[in-house]
Amino acid sequence: MSILRNGAKLKKILGMGKKEKQQVTLIATMMVMGAFLETLGVSMVVPLVLIVTQPGVMEQNPIIRTICDIGGIHTEKTLLLAVLAGLAAVFIIKGLFLLAEYQMQFKFVHDNKLAVQRRLLRTYLKRPYEYFLGTDFSEIMQNITGNVNAAFTVFSHILGFFTEAVVSLFLAIAIFIIDPMMTVLVSVVLLLLMFFLLYIIRHILEREGRKKQKYGAQMTKWLLQAIHGIKEIKILQKEEYFLKNYIDAGRKQLEAERKNAILNRVPRILIESFSVSAMLLGIAVLVIRGRDVGEILPALSAFAMAAVRLMPSAHRMVTYMNELAYYEPAIDRLVAYFEDLDKEICEKKVVSDGQKRFSLKKQILLSGVSYHYPNMKKNVLTDAEICIPVGKSVGIVGASGAGKSTTADIILGLLKLQEGKVLADGVDVSELHGEWLSCVGYIPQMIFMLDDTIRSNVAFGIPKEEIDDGRVWEVLEEAQLASFVRGLPESLDTQIGEYGVRLSGGQRQRISVARALYPDPDLLIFDEATSALDKETEAALIGSVKYLHGKKTMVIIAHRLETIEMCDIVYRVEGGQVSKV
Repeated sequence: MSILRNGAKLKKILGMGKKEKQQVTLIATMMVMGAFLETLGVSMVVPLVLIVTQPGVMEQNPIIRTICDIGGIHTEKTLLLAVLAGLAAVFIIKGLFLLAEYQMQFKFVHDNKLAVQRRLLRTYLKRPYEYFLGTDFSEIMQNITGNVNAAFTVFSHILGFFTEAVVSLFLAIAIFIIDPMMTVLVSVVLLLLMFFLLYIIRHILEREGRKKQKYGAQMTKWLLQAIHGIKEIKILQKEEYFLKNYIDAGRKQLEAERKNAILNRVPRILIESFSVSAMLLGIAVLVIRGRDVGEILPALSAFAMAAVRLMPSAHRMVTYMNELAYYEPAIDRLVAYFEDLDKEICEKKVVSDGQKRFSLKKQILLSGVSYHYPNMKKNVLTDAEICIPVGKSVGIVGASGAGKSTTADIILGLLKLQEGKVLADGVDVSELHGEWLSCVGYIPQMIFMLDDTIRSNVAFGIPKEEIDDGRVWEVLEEAQLASFVRGLPESLDTQIGEYGVRLSGGQRQRISVARALYPDPDLLIFDEATSALDKETEAALIGSVKYLHGKKTMVIIAHRLETIEMCDIVYRVEGGQVSKV
C-alpha cells in the first residue's frame, strides 16, 4: 500500500530516535481520543432528535429513562436542556482538544523538517571536496529545500490520513449500531469509489510529480545562473535568454501543479454525488419496506451529521493518498541520497572550533604523488616530489591547466591521491585532516565574501560575540589594509555587500590574506591570488606577501616567475611532472 511504503521511506529520512517515537505514540493516542469525541458529538444527535420529535420519550425509551433516573431529570424540558448543554460541551471540548492535537502534530512535523534540513546540510558540508567538483548545486538546493518540504508535506498527509481514518472508523461503528443496513450501503459505496479514484489518478500524479521535480530543479538552476552571471549577462545583453529558459521550465512545472490541483478536486465531486445518492437510496428502501417516517427520522439525523463529517473525511483521505503519489519522486530522491550516504561514510572531517591543532616544525613533503580527477584517466600529476621547509617561501609556476591549483588542493589534503602521500613532519595529513587544516591559511584566486561586515569577513565563521577585534586589527596591519579600514566611516562595521561588491579586487584579496592570518597559521598558501589583479594592485599585494616573507612558511602559486621572485625555492609544473627551477 502506498501509505505504508511512503511511511517506511520517511522513517529512513527522519532517523527517528526514542524521543520521536514517543511523540508519535502520543499523537496517535490523541487521534483516537479526538475520534471518540467526534463520534460522541454525532451520537448525541439521536437523543436530541428523539426528544424533539417524540413526546413522552422519557417513558417510552428504556435507555433514556435509565439515564434520566441516574441524572435526576424529571421533565422533558430539563432533559432537552441537558442534552443541548451536553452536546455544546462535547463540541467545545472537542474543538479545544483538536486544536491541541493539531498544534502537537504541526510542531512535530516542522521541528523534524528543520532537523532533517540541518542533517542534510551538515552531511553535504562534510562531504569530501571532490564530491562538489561534479555536483549540480541546483540539485543540492532542491534536495535541502524542495524535497525536504515535499517529504514533510507527505508526512503531514500521512498523519492527516490516519486521523481521518480513525474518525471515520469510529463514526461508521456508531451509525452501524443505529442502522446497519444503511451504514453498510454507504460504506461500500465510499470504499469502492475511493479505491477506484486512487487506482485511476495515482499513476497520473506520479508522472506529474516527476515532472515537477525535474522542472523545479531546472528553474533553480537558471535562477542561480542568472544571479551569478549578472555582469556578463548585462554586458552581452542576454537577459531575455535567461528569462526565457527560466520561464519555459516554470511553465512546465506549473502545468504539473495545475494537473495535480484539478485531479485533487475530482474526488470531492464524485464522493459527494455518489454518497448522497446512496443515502437517499437507503432511505427509499426503508420507506418501501414500510418504516414510518417518524421512526427513521432520528437515524436519518445521525446519518446526516455523520455524512457532514464522513464525506469530507473520505475526500481528504483520497486527496492525501493522491498527494503521496505526487510527492513520492521527491521522497525517492531523498531516500536515495541517505542510502548512498550510509554506504559512503565521509572520511574527511570538518575543522571545528577548539579542535586540536597540528604544529608544523620541520617540513611538508609531497612524496611520489600521482593524481587524476574522478571519472578522468589522465594524471594531472605523476610521481611528483615537492619539499616545503618550515620558514621558507616556495613558489610553484606553470601554464594554465598545468596542475598548479591541483597541487595546492593536494597540499591542503582536499583530494584523495591515487598514489603517494603528503607528509607534514613525517605524518600523513590524510590521517589528521582537521588538525592539519587548522594550521593552514589559504588565499584563493576567487575570493568568497560574506554579505556582512569587514570584521565578520576577516574573522570568518566565528560568532560575532567571540571575535577578537584586537586580532582583527593585527592581521589587517599584516595584510596592509588597516589604514584603509580606519579611514572608513564605519571602520570594521562597514558592510561590503554581496560578493564584496563595495570593495576593489585588491581590497578583497587583502581581506582574504587577513582572513587566512587570523587563526595564526603555520603555513600560508597563495593560490594564484594575484592573477586576476592589475599590475599596480598586484604589486601592492606582493608587498603584503614580502612583508610576511620569513615570518610564515608560504607556498605561492603563480603564472609568472616575477610574481614569485622573492621565493627561496621554485618548482615548475608541466605535463604532469614537477621539476625544481
